[in-house]
Amino acid sequence: MSREPGEHAKPSGQTTQTSTARAVVAIGVVSGLVALLYVLELSSLKPVGGERLPLLPVVALGVWASSAHAVNVRTRKISIDITLSEIPVLLAIVFLPPGPALAAVCVGVSAALIHRRHPPIKTFANLAGYLLSVSAGILLYDDLLGKSTSPVRELGWVVSLGTVTFICLTDLVLVLAMMAFADRRWRRPPLAPMLIQAGLYIIVCTSLGLVAVSMVWINTWGIALFAAIALATNFAYRATVVSGQRYANLEKLYDFTRRLSGLSEGRDVMNTVVEEARTLLSAGRAELVIPLGSPLEQLVVRCRLDGEDTPIVDQGATISRLDSLAGERAPMLFSIRSEDQEVASAMRDRGLHEALVAPLQREDPKAGYLLVGDRPSQQDGFSTSDLRFFEALAVNAGVALRSSNLLEQLRREIEVRQHQAYHDSLTGLPNRVAFRERLADSLETNTEGEVAVLLMDLDGFKEVNDTLGHVTGDAVLREVGRRLTSFSGPQSLVGRLGGDEFAVLLCSASDHLDVEATTHQVMSSINQPLAVEGLMLDIRASMGVAVAPHHGRSREATNLLRHADVAMYLAKEAGGGVRYYDPSEDRSTLRRLTLATELRRALDEDGLDLWYQPVVELETGEVLGCEALLRWNHEKFGPISPVEFIPVAENAGLIDPLTWWVLETALTQLKTWRELVPGLGVAVNLSAKSLTGTKVYDRVERSLQRAGMKPGALTLELTESSMAIDPESSQRAMQSLQELGVCLSIDDYGTGFSSLSRLKHLPFNVLKIDRSFVKEMIRDKGDEAIVRSTIELARSLGRTVTAEGVEDKATLDRLASLGCHAAQGYYLARPLPAAECESWLREFVRWPSTVGHIGQG
Repeated sequence: MSREPGEHAKPSGQTTQTSTARAVVAIGVVSGLVALLYVLELSSLKPVGGERLPLLPVVALGVWASSAHAVNVRTRKISIDITLSEIPVLLAIVFLPPGPALAAVCVGVSAALIHRRHPPIKTFANLAGYLLSVSAGILLYDDLLGKSTSPVRELGWVVSLGTVTFICLTDLVLVLAMMAFADRRWRRPPLAPMLIQAGLYIIVCTSLGLVAVSMVWINTWGIALFAAIALATNFAYRATVVSGQRYANLEKLYDFTRRLSGLSEGRDVMNTVVEEARTLLSAGRAELVIPLGSPLEQLVVRCRLDGEDTPIVDQGATISRLDSLAGERAPMLFSIRSEDQEVASAMRDRGLHEALVAPLQREDPKAGYLLVGDRPSQQDGFSTSDLRFFEALAVNAGVALRSSNLLEQLRREIEVRQHQAYHDSLTGLPNRVAFRERLADSLETNTEGEVAVLLMDLDGFKEVNDTLGHVTGDAVLREVGRRLTSFSGPQSLVGRLGGDEFAVLLCSASDHLDVEATTHQVMSSINQPLAVEGLMLDIRASMGVAVAPHHGRSREATNLLRHADVAMYLAKEAGGGVRYYDPSEDRSTLRRLTLATELRRALDEDGLDLWYQPVVELETGEVLGCEALLRWNHEKFGPISPVEFIPVAENAGLIDPLTWWVLETALTQLKTWRELVPGLGVAVNLSAKSLTGTKVYDRVERSLQRAGMKPGALTLELTESSMAIDPESSQRAMQSLQELGVCLSIDDYGTGFSSLSRLKHLPFNVLKIDRSFVKEMIRDKGDEAIVRSTIELARSLGRTVTAEGVEDKATLDRLASLGCHAAQGYYLARPLPAAECESWLREFVRWPSTVGHIGQG
């Protein structure tokens, strides 16, 4: 007898492997118990009814026949195979020694399981469990009946009943235990219906078994008469059961059709079809699949029910290989063990082992199909009679679905959803998804002409929303969309990508002039005055243009769209208008992204260097200090200029840690050099982020303390632009640093936007004149005037001046005559690595007697 609980859940691959491993362990344990029980107890026992070895093949044949040709009785909860295998087993217990008895049972059960094509793990599990049950039954029968009592007397009947009961229940418990150990889904089986069916089975097997034992007790060959009677009874019973099942199937089909006819909503019909199909076929899984047809040929509606969950409807699912095969070959029984590799592969893709597939319309198999699959641990799986019943079920389901107009309803819903997925709800224009797909298709198909993206953003649109409200803002967007619609055609597309951002795609521009002409027309169209709710609004836009192949086809749509975006933001920063993409202006190139990652690694792994450029006092010729300059020699790109990697650090959020690394490294180096030049100082550039940070005072103080340096040894250089970002915070930070005793220098003076009125209130010590004014001051009277006025301004404010970029002796002499306090530049010393700068400091002698000589050397 096979007990089959009606619970199912599709396991994952990992769960299946775990279940298999556990099943192997369980089989090993049960097999070991069988061997141990035989060696310790059974090997010495003699049969109670006397040894009748001619029955050996009869028992084996009887076990095989009863197990291999079971009658299946199926309910909604469980599936039971009536095998009556305990009848020949009872004969073996009474008349055969334990060893031959177990051998005959083993041969019969194995042959039956192989005949039914069970998987190896399942075969061994069933065999091991049944042999253990029979072994324990033999021992129980011998202990209860003894050697002196006849097996055909009243006590023998009772013991036979107890033994059959024990074997059935033990087998049931062992099978359930091994399945629960292998898979947790079996830990709560429907025990009540199982026990009821098992009780009826035990009574039938015991009664017929006692008849067989009595006939053999009288005469060994009485078994032939019993076999004839059993065979005739089996045929009669099968005929009765088969006819009963046919009648039951007709009744089920009638109830199924009646239930569907009472439903008007298409979705209710779908849910009921899969629920009833799974229940009526005792399947673990059911699916209803309906192709959508033109213009959605590659999509289907899939309603599936798996486990005890409610049905799930997937509208617009992509058609699968199994869907295609079902449309070509239904109705049929699909199996993962099929010799057709296409079928087996499609089954594996869908996680199915066995399935019945039937079309919803006999005359048109491609109109959709119904599927049920994977009976939970079913002994025989699906049969041809199941397929005939299921085919009728599917046809009735198809009629009900057509009556509910479900397909047309679903098709309309999906078309609406498809339109919404690819169009903007406010303007009706294609959205970013549709625009990108069309762009990718254009780049792939157009290999000769130009493909251009014109990306525009409305200037001042936020003010429109804030001032006039979102209703007016939406009206502006709709009007802009309407104006741009005229530029959409077979070789172009207009889309709204989000917010106030619109784009025009030219799929096949003849040349660059064609792109420029369209760009001009689009901007002219947008810039026309716009009337909204009685108001005349002047709308302007910033446009970025990227053209393939000039601006790269790599990564296709994503790259070209990003390039247009970069150009558009540059146009917006410039105050509006049109800007074409220029790779040199792209702050997000692949090289920059790579540098950001590599810069972080270089900072963590000491891959950066500090070079130093000496600063000399012009009046005395003494070395006042050295400016610390950050250098990066990349292993792939070679030396990288600070002009390139400092913006990368700012964008990547690395400028703050870089600043503090430079500060601490420079102060540590200064401590060593002060042994050579006692009054030497060091200058470090301080970033705007570090300056306005809340802990700048504490960080500088801690760095000085760690290096053992006094604040006066440190000069922090700040640019005018860094102070202009947050003037109030900058001034407060500078005030606190000056109170600490640190020297403050305003770097690159003359290139920023600070006013003179603001300059006089800033707490600083030194003004550094930018090299752009110093290097040409001998030849350019305007530059000399700026240098002279700066020196006079600093002197009037009580500050000193340092000149950068001194490249010749004439410039140095002129600066000295103007009263410049200090200078640095290539004439005095280039930026030098730490070791070379130390050598320079050792050799340097007071200026002016030897400065000229060192500069020329």
